[in-house]
Amino acid sequence: MKYEHLKSVSYQSAEEYEKLYNLRFSSEEAVHIDLLIHDSPAFFLRTPDLYEQIIRINKLDRKARKLCEKLPPRAMSWFRKKCLIDEIVSTNGIEGVISTRKEISDILSERHIRSGNRFYDISGRYDMLSDNYYRLKTCKDIRNIYNELLYAEIEQEDPDNLPDGVLFRKHQVNIHSETDKILHRGLMPEEKIIDYMQKSLDFLNDDSISIYFRIAVFHYLFGYIHPFYDGNGRTSRFISSYLLATETETPVIGYRLAATINENISKYYKAFKVCNEERNRGDLTPFVIAFLDIIENAYTELIDELESKAEILEYFTRHVYGLPSADDKKIANVYVALIQAALLSDNGIEITELAQMTGVSRSTAEKRLKLVDEAFLITNIIGKTKYYSADINAIDSLFSKP
Repeated sequence: MKYEHLKSVSYQSAEEYEKLYNLRFSSEEAVHIDLLIHDSPAFFLRTPDLYEQIIRINKLDRKARKLCEKLPPRAMSWFRKKCLIDEIVSTNGIEGVISTRKEISDILSERHIRSGNRFYDISGRYDMLSDNYYRLKTCKDIRNIYNELLYAEIEQEDPDNLPDGVLFRKHQVNIHSETDKILHRGLMPEEKIIDYMQKSLDFLNDDSISIYFRIAVFHYLFGYIHPFYDGNGRTSRFISSYLLATETETPVIGYRLAATINENISKYYKAFKVCNEERNRGDLTPFVIAFLDIIENAYTELIDELESKAEILEYFTRHVYGLPSADDKKIANVYVALIQAALLSDNGIEITELAQMTGVSRSTAEKRLKLVDEAFLITNIIGKTKYYSADINAIDSLFSKP
């Protein structure tokens, strides 16, 4: 059943508006949050539809975990990296910050070298997403995340936008539309920002409430508070991704959030707008519904992709012995590694990885690679490193011949 926004009802009948608000606010399924949205106490309603959706998401989480476990470890590592790169590019792109997959990939490949690239810090933090590295108990914890994630980048690009308060900003910040209309004013003064952020964190740490509800509500509240001059969206999405990666059974889902938000960007912004309306009277349910839809979509798309990759990988692996020289199991194993690289890696597999995957020395791996038919081999040179993968189209053409 569609959840009717209070603002919409307010235009139809003042009496029905008050009646519906009171019904929702006093419901046993209402969860109250100890802060105000404008002048109204914040709350959301755990509707029957939302309960059902939580059950679906939990099932999808378990299914996604099992699919991840079925992929070979190296292949899963490549898939994770592809999702990681997509996530960083997506979260930057939502804010109009342009970054390329190659740029992020190069940073991740050389993280032992501190580069001057503006995205070095955000790439490193996302790479550690599932390490359960962060505390989310106090406002200082939020500032620490911001410092590690974005401080250096903003200092490099626009130092005037760095926080100038004790923890957050001390001056007004407004969110504008494309036509320069003010859509939302961040909270003021800093004492209020700190008070509201701490109350939001207290809610986030209430284990009696489903983690998905808590992630959704905290994500909205972070945007409503808007504690920084710049970087609010990327910081809040990072926190949501971190919670998904560490509080669910499928850590890689944390690398699918911003990408899925990007696909549903109008719905995402509309949910913020609805809940920011004074006539909505602090009812955050519309945002919870929209955000859980995004999470469910992220799981569904992840599962579809994992199932597709696993099916294609199984198909080619099953036929690998039909390839030239693959009657020798040692060469067949090289083909299998190259096929996995073609399906799940951005660049391919370097010779050291190939040696590790096939359980031989580097020199032996080089010798066996030379026995792979060149018609089915792709070589990709990046800098001074050669990467190899199977030519999936060529292999498919061979198997498809009558």
